[in-house]
Order: sequence, then structure tokens, then C-alpha cells
Amino acid sequence: MTAIQLNAEILRNLGALAEDEGMLKRVAKYLRKLVAEKEADPTLMSKEEFFARGSRRDRYGSRRDRYLGMTAAMTHVPVPTATSIARTVDSSGF
Repeated sequence: MTAIQLNAEILRNLGALAEDEGMLKRVAKYLRKLVAEKEADPTLMSKEEFFARGSRRDRYGSRRDRYLGMTAAMTHVPVPTATSIARTVDSSGF
């Protein structure tokens, strides 16, 4: 059911209860309970809280930034060159 259909069904059922004040009080009490449960849900956050968190890019940087950071960290690793290989071969006696 869509939200519009659910809303229409709820209003139709409330119309059937409209003459009984006791039933309307029970419905209102139950609705207050549902609203309190929704507001107390710790997994929900407001729009302001969501946008205040910052984007993922702000926290972790872009892919390019992470790649450049990774390659910069790898620059201290010695890369074997032809001369370093030749020195290793000469010193080992092969």
C-alpha cells in the first residue's frame, strides 16, 4: 500500500470510531505512544545532524588523494636498479 492509501484507510477507520469518545481517547493515546517511540529511536537523525557529519570525501579524502598518499608512502621503498642488481650479483660471486 502507498502512503496515500494507508492515510485514507486510517481516516476511514477513524470516521467509524468518531462517535465513541472512549475509543478516540484510546486511539490518541496509542498514537502518542507510537510518536514517542519514533522520536526515541537512536538510529534516526535529523537533516541537520546528517549534513553536519560531513561527506565521506571530507573524512577520507578523494580516491585521488588516497592514491597519492599511498604512492607517497611507497617512495621510501628502494626500487632495484640494474646497478644495484649487478652489485648484488658481483658480491655473491655468481
